[in-house]
Amino acid sequence: MDGAAARRDTCRATVGVRGCTHLEASCALIGALIGEWLGSGSGLGSSLIKAIPRYQYNELWASIAIVTIVSILLYAIVGVLENIVLARFGPDAGKSA
Repeated sequence: MDGAAARRDTCRATVGVRGCTHLEASCALIGALIGEWLGSGSGLGSSLIKAIPRYQYNELWASIAIVTIVSILLYAIVGVLENIVLARFGPDAGKSA
């Protein structure tokens, strides 16, 4: 297999990986929240669960807002990193316009 064919195959293989990284960045946060809730009894995941029976809906919605904002930021950071990597190693890398 020549170099161009290997590069084409690598680019095809990375399409799925690039698509999954956006989703996984947000899912990692959800996994951490569940881990805090089940394992430690402290942290943001635990505060979500503890706020419900105490009728602390302001605390509950504030926690949900924090989780949402952090998830959006992680998604955006992954997008920026993806653009940097594609600019450096993508199929059009090194070609001038």
